[in-house]
Amino acid sequence: MDLFIALAEYEREKIRERTIRGRLEKARRGLRVAPEYTAEGLRRGEVARVVLEAESALVGEVARGRPLLRVRDVRVVARGLRFNPGRLAATGGLEVLDLDGLSIERLRVDEADLLAFVREQKGLRRASLALEDGLARATVGFGGPAVTARVRFLPGRDGAPFALAVDGVRVGGVPLPSFLVDWVVRHLDPTPRLRRLPVAVTLAAPRILSGRLEIGGDAGAATR
Repeated sequence: MDLFIALAEYEREKIRERTIRGRLEKARRGLRVAPEYTAEGLRRGEVARVVLEAESALVGEVARGRPLLRVRDVRVVARGLRFNPGRLAATGGLEVLDLDGLSIERLRVDEADLLAFVREQKGLRRASLALEDGLARATVGFGGPAVTARVRFLPGRDGAPFALAVDGVRVGGVPLPSFLVDWVVRHLDPTPRLRRLPVAVTLAAPRILSGRLEIGGDAGAATR
């Protein structure tokens, strides 16, 4: 009798594993997904590594109704993914429970897509943007004199994946003093939020090129 019970349990586990595999295959639609796992790990809800690639995707805070940014030529690697296998097998819903780390290895943002994203922000409908080799030129207006600036990426410090350098800031053609520019940059710099993410994120070095912003390539990598 114990043998029959063991065989029945084994068959149930195999059916569950096949169901989970099938659900994961369905999740690949519209996205290239290459998971690395063992059969035992899959039954426990553990995937060692997942490579996700897409020609194009929208990213942003969807739940909060925030503007979304179009990104292209994307390659992201997730490490140590843990999910609820029972829910995936029963309903097809992927409930991620934990993640050891995330690596953004490759990503491109075209100038037109970045400008469309910026113009969706409150008060920036008339903003202009030009991406050149090594720098971005931006012009924004908040109902008053136009503000112009040049922005560059620098290597990050204190664990930040990168730093922002802003110069040539003018308001209505009048230069702003550097100490005031530095104060504004400190308050607008997104890197502190990257350091507060709940998982370790490795970000390949960003670069500003003519007409596009790129992450990855031959520029090395930075870690959150």
